[in-house]
Amino acid sequence: EPDGRRHHLGERHRAVPAQRLGHPDRALERERVDLAGLIRTVTVQMEPAAKTKGLRVAAGALASKLSAQKPADHVALGIAAEEAHDVRTALQHYQAALDQDSSNYEANWRGAMTLLTLGEQLSDKAKNPERDSLYAQAERYARRSVASNPAGADGHFALAASLGRESISKGGKDRIKSAAEIRREALRTLALN
Repeated sequence: EPDGRRHHLGERHRAVPAQRLGHPDRALERERVDLAGLIRTVTVQMEPAAKTKGLRVAAGALASKLSAQKPADHVALGIAAEEAHDVRTALQHYQAALDQDSSNYEANWRGAMTLLTLGEQLSDKAKNPERDSLYAQAERYARRSVASNPAGADGHFALAASLGRESISKGGKDRIKSAAEIRREALRTLALN
């Protein structure tokens, strides 16, 4: 095509050497290569109007193969789902990555941020158990991300954000106690970034 863009999602997006194609142990590897190419094509080469639809197709195309993917594959699918504004699917992929490797830094901080996004979509009432549960889970994910990579700014940011959101439903004294940790994590984020 003249502009070099690919519009057909069914075509092969990254060539796999011919000697690897027939090997039965390489089937999953080919799927990973195809998935990475599909996501790259959708996020980089497609028109913005087609991008959302393409990302939804990419995220849903391999949903039935969640258990066959590596944590990095789930993270890539989660990112693609987030870019398609499908935060629930993104969260499913981050959780699938964490089921395989609970210390995965990127899956933890991205999962925390996704949980915060879901919580922000719920009612702002003083007490909302569903929202509070999402924020508490976000804090757990963020703490794991900081534990797995103390030098990662994204993990510290996710922790500061989750502590801040979680403090919304707390009383005055508990908010004051949380403020020091929120500030410390925010400053750590700035220092690392």
